[in-house]
Amino acid sequence: MVSSGDITYSIDNGTTLQVNDGMFTGLPAGLYTCLVQDDFGCDTTFIVEVEHLTSQTIEAIAGNGYTCIGNATTCPLLINNFTTVDSFHVTLVYDPSKVECTGYFQIHPELEAGFQASLFPDLGEINLSWKGEQPVSLPDTTMVTLVFTAWGEGNPQLSWLNDQGQSRFYDVSGNEINAQLQPGNIRVFSRPKILPPGIQSVCAGESLRISPFVIGGTGELKYDWIDPNGNTTSNDLLWIDNMTTQQAGNYSITVTDTIDCQDTDTVLVIVGTGPSIAFSGYDTLFVEPGYILDAGNTAQSYWWNTGDTTTQITIDSTGQYLVLATSFENCKSADSVYILWAGKSFFIPNAFTPNGDGLNDVFGVIPRLDYVNRFHISIYNRWGQLIFNTSNLNQGWDGTFKGEACQAGVYVYRIVYQDFGMGTQETKVMEGTVVLVR
Repeated sequence: MVSSGDITYSIDNGTTLQVNDGMFTGLPAGLYTCLVQDDFGCDTTFIVEVEHLTSQTIEAIAGNGYTCIGNATTCPLLINNFTTVDSFHVTLVYDPSKVECTGYFQIHPELEAGFQASLFPDLGEINLSWKGEQPVSLPDTTMVTLVFTAWGEGNPQLSWLNDQGQSRFYDVSGNEINAQLQPGNIRVFSRPKILPPGIQSVCAGESLRISPFVIGGTGELKYDWIDPNGNTTSNDLLWIDNMTTQQAGNYSITVTDTIDCQDTDTVLVIVGTGPSIAFSGYDTLFVEPGYILDAGNTAQSYWWNTGDTTTQITIDSTGQYLVLATSFENCKSADSVYILWAGKSFFIPNAFTPNGDGLNDVFGVIPRLDYVNRFHISIYNRWGQLIFNTSNLNQGWDGTFKGEACQAGVYVYRIVYQDFGMGTQETKVMEGTVVLVR
């Protein structure tokens, strides 16, 4: 405090100082040499240090972010009490082994002009600066939003560097404005990981059940399946009853946790079928004693109701014969056939009357359909001329040749056929005569 009276005060550049209530006013902060002089010309000097006092305090807050390894997240930089600010330069640091700042966006419109940013991902450092054309006052808002990519699980801090003149805000006079700097955190979680379920094999007609094993992830997990035909389901357990060969293929599964981190894998589903059995489709076979009944050779193992485990068995009695075949994929098929003694392969009439009365008008064989495998019949006149032939068991001769009725008399037939059999099949021949009656 000083008393003014008739005393004048000036600083070393000649500027006269104003004194209000015993206080110097109008000086910027700094050190000054002050000259004191009265009306008689007496003077003295002393050093004055002027401090800049302000009641304004800016809050600069680094927002929090969260994500999983390999994904990105954002962290807003918030500012409160941003009043009459002329410029700033701030530096933020983070752990580059956990996260990397890859960019920024959403700069406040009133800070876009004059805003500069420099990213140093190897150092884990972000430098931001702004110098406006005039001081700016903003409501509590977001200054800019930073983008980070996560590389390692953890909780790295996003901090304001506050030493060596870093992270400072200034007014139009170049005076520093007080600032409270609050750090943020980026929580990096492990993403869910599906342990490979591998190849799944199932037999046609059986049920498919796949329950994926998942490690990691955050919170409750959501499952999404896509089958080879594009159908979807959201059950954690894939369950399909009565599988068919059309449902074989790649099944895609995606697991998503509560922060939208995902993992996807594929399961190859193979649908096997039981082995084919050679006599399948025959209910009854007419055979001779000693006949070899063959189930085929496409299976890994066979079991007969006779107790045999070979692919072939020898028939020595009539009755029901059943075989169970197991494939190399452990899929099973079964079939049975009833065996009767054969006798002759055909019933063949010795005469016919093609007169159009609907009775015995056609000559043909009456076969045992379950017994005859291949068939061909030829009919000749007495001069050895071929007048009719067919390989159709159900087609007979109507007593004509080239559309003309044949004469009554004796005609020769020749039948070439094979009985049903496995492996090597014997070709048999039957010859005889038939009387055409007019």
